[in-house]
Amino acid sequence: MKKIVVLGGGIAGIEATIFLRKYNFDVELISDRDYLFVYPISIWLPTKEKNFNDVIIPIEKLSKIHRFKFTKDKVIKVNKDGFVLEKNGERKDYDYLVVAIGQEKFKHKDIECTYSICGNPEEIISYTKKLEDNKVKDCENIYAIGDCVSLEGPEWKAKQGHLAEVMARNTAFNIALKEGLEKENPKTYIEHINILCLMDMGNGGKLAYRNNKKATLITLPIIGHWIKKSWGHLL
Repeated sequence: MKKIVVLGGGIAGIEATIFLRKYNFDVELISDRDYLFVYPISIWLPTKEKNFNDVIIPIEKLSKIHRFKFTKDKVIKVNKDGFVLEKNGERKDYDYLVVAIGQEKFKHKDIECTYSICGNPEEIISYTKKLEDNKVKDCENIYAIGDCVSLEGPEWKAKQGHLAEVMARNTAFNIALKEGLEKENPKTYIEHINILCLMDMGNGGKLAYRNNKKATLITLPIIGHWIKKSWGHLL
């Protein structure tokens, strides 16, 4: 059984881990946080409509459900030969490596002291670029997904959770394809690039959508607020 290490416990890392397990790979997830932070519903933290425990899912709980190994440690360095952890040192014991360590928000001049609810709970640094199939250039068995990668595609492209999920699932498929567990061609995320955002304004909402053919902004009265709240209660 091939050993796959996933670095990062965000949406992309968790999604990739779950889908890799569906192919019965031996998967280890490494993250410096022991929880998945659910960004879409974290917008209600500043308004005190939710507390911190409402917007996280313990990774240990997910590991028991999907039967993967979880190691809590901080990634210090990644290169084509392996990676280095803060506590456990250098590691090279894998057949495939999936890098999903997220990205810190760039703070422009004069707004260095501001905070973003879309930022990471703890700051982490991006240092990986990738190709459309998420395989890192010049690295045989290393893939990069989620916010830590440079997106290809149209000028208006944006990094969003649903695109990170597509990258994660595609990477699981592409690794399985390489191992002879799938057929067809490698999958890419390019055809899935779009912007989709439902904004809650308290007394209403707006739905923004854009793809290569159109850009739409729909004003939703109070129903927009309740659609967003209802979606949050499903998580």
